[in-house]
Amino acid sequence: MRHIPAFYFDATTLEQRLAGSGGAARFRAAEPFPHAVFDDFLPAEIVRLLIAEFPGVDEIAWTPWGPGRTAAGTAGKATKLGQSDERCFPPFIRHFMGQLLSDTFVTFVQAASGIDGLIVDPSHHGCGLHSTGRHGRLMIHTDVNRHPHSKRRIHQVLNLIVYLNDDWREEYQGHLELWTADRKPGKRILPIANRAVLFETGTRSFHGHPEPLACPEGRRRNSLAVYYYCLDRPPSQTYEGMQRHARWVPTAAEDLRRAAEVARRAETVSVRAHGRRARMPADLLPVAMAGLGEHDDAYLTVLHESALPPESRAELRRGRLAAMVAGDAAEVDRYYLLGFLSATDGARLGDAGSLLLACSRDDGALYLEHPETGRGLFYGYFEKLERVLLQEKAVTDT
Repeated sequence: MRHIPAFYFDATTLEQRLAGSGGAARFRAAEPFPHAVFDDFLPAEIVRLLIAEFPGVDEIAWTPWGPGRTAAGTAGKATKLGQSDERCFPPFIRHFMGQLLSDTFVTFVQAASGIDGLIVDPSHHGCGLHSTGRHGRLMIHTDVNRHPHSKRRIHQVLNLIVYLNDDWREEYQGHLELWTADRKPGKRILPIANRAVLFETGTRSFHGHPEPLACPEGRRRNSLAVYYYCLDRPPSQTYEGMQRHARWVPTAAEDLRRAAEVARRAETVSVRAHGRRARMPADLLPVAMAGLGEHDDAYLTVLHESALPPESRAELRRGRLAAMVAGDAAEVDRYYLLGFLSATDGARLGDAGSLLLACSRDDGALYLEHPETGRGLFYGYFEKLERVLLQEKAVTDT
């Protein structure tokens, strides 16, 4: 049996840190979305233990999580690696990760963010250990909801990242970038050792490190991450509803080219698949549909808008489709009607309860009409829908 030092967060020390940080008021007021940066987050000796024990690329079974949806796929060990299984964590890191989920520390996180009733995930699903090598990057994105037992009620609400990078210099890049809701650069945070960043996760909290790392060969951008959740998170300006898929923002030329290729294929396939129907699990929708339980299926009918009579098409684009993009006429041109979802098979576009499904001409992203507000809710990308349409057991033809 290996003996390791014990470390426990001290409530008094955390309260003093909170008093000096501006607390929840400063967190909520931070731009471009709520966040807080804590330097000298841990005692120096604890940071040294975490850095010394952090595993190298050949020391544990890493999972290649990669740089994002449309990225060309950084080769080999440079790509972002992750490990969520605590059985792979080195002993002291495993002990420390448990402390980030402790009552003492969660109480601090609640006070720092102003969000009460936080729920933790002891399985570290989608978080844990992260490591990225030279030339690696992570596209700007918003997070998919990751709780392993979440259907509709457990929502990811906060991320905490603890950086473990000694002598990390500005020229190495790898800054955590926080972007605005309209996908513009906002704040850059250098991932230096013993710096922790707590930020709110929502459908508009775009973040990542899109610039390739320029660190020396052999150096890696290492961090520990945990996610916190809440029950029944109400919609707001920063949270439109349960996000079932990561939402990626292409910035590099290759990303933009590949996103455009997917978008073109989406429209070609949707025209060809006009009239086809598929069952979609209701518990994977970003919003509940009237008359459906979480174990039921919704029905997708592919109805490309080019098949509509000109007057009907123009009316739909001026009305419901425009409402999905907040009435911005310039924005409407970037989207087209791909089909609609309904609670019953055989429903028609104009039936009560039928919800439009629109697709972006920029990157093939899908948006589902909210049944109450009419706004478009992000619903993943066409690639997944294309796979569903090709599954014979899930598809019927009209």
